[in-house]
Amino acid sequence: MLFLNTGVLGAEATGTAGEPLLDGFRAIVGDQLAAVLALFALIGLLASLQGIMFAYGRNMYSLSRAGYYPRFLSLTGKRQTPWVALTVGAGIGFIALVALDVLGTEGIGAVAGAIVLNIAVWGAVLAYGLQLISFIILRRRYPNADRPYRSPWGVPGAAVALVIAALIFVGFLLNPTFLPAIIAIAIVYAIILIGFAVFFRHRLVLSPEEEYALSGGQHGDPQTEGYDAMEGEVFDAKASEPEAR
Repeated sequence: MLFLNTGVLGAEATGTAGEPLLDGFRAIVGDQLAAVLALFALIGLLASLQGIMFAYGRNMYSLSRAGYYPRFLSLTGKRQTPWVALTVGAGIGFIALVALDVLGTEGIGAVAGAIVLNIAVWGAVLAYGLQLISFIILRRRYPNADRPYRSPWGVPGAAVALVIAALIFVGFLLNPTFLPAIIAIAIVYAIILIGFAVFFRHRLVLSPEEEYALSGGQHGDPQTEGYDAMEGEVFDAKASEPEAR
């Protein structure tokens, strides 16, 4: 997009294009064949939509099961599908789309749309950074833990990716265009953290992933061991620490 389309359309046309990829197709193969190519691109977007739906549903379900979100979000149906999390997430997304549509594509609506998109990008960069830090910590603390996939790049590859993510993160902070999005997501994070500190931290349950990490790779198969195999061991020990002191 950055190099090839700019070479075809020119920097000025690419910078102002609403659909630069399709404009590049039109310039090379004409409108009719470009429409066919756009259809294939649409199929790719539908695949991304399915992946996003799967991700947000499992994310809300997992956080709810561990006690970070309200417990009703982890309810599943006969086919073990987290239908409550899927429904709630879809409702939130639908409300956001309707709000943007009501506000319009200009003025406040355009700003709100840009804020939503920038929040997604900034949140993704932040998530990448946290995942890479977690990867490095787990590889150093539990190098012999059994896991189904091993990164071919290891800790050095994660460190390089972490530096890239950090530079992008700083770039967001220095770019005034992203400032409204950063302020908005900071408010959301603050509300979530307050809710966790006041309410949800007293209702935590170890997830299989947390058991796996805390046990150094010894726990982690809930079908064999049952869920919360280490819950009493970890939380009872934490509760007894003030008494011991």
